[in-house]
Amino acid sequence: MSGDVTNSGRALWDRTLGTALPRADGLDLDFCADRFELAGGSIRACAVTAAYLAAEAARPVTKTDLLTAPGRCAPSISSASGRLRTR
Repeated sequence: MSGDVTNSGRALWDRTLGTALPRADGLDLDFCADRFELAGGSIRACAVTAAYLAAEAARPVTKTDLLTAPGRCAPSISSASGRLRTR
């Protein structure tokens, strides 16, 4: 993925997670931006799902939450061909 697209994707993940949501140290939003080819609305859905997963476990959002979220927030996101890259 090109740097501009990765940077805008990272900005979307960062903005959607917000500043009030606790994040695990070293949470790699660049990884999410590079790994997932998602539109803004799908990023929002995944971020909200990741936030609920973290809240349920009473801890900050982790990379695992962000990796688990696409399959939980909308099965069509994780099963759609080309939406998720497996690198």
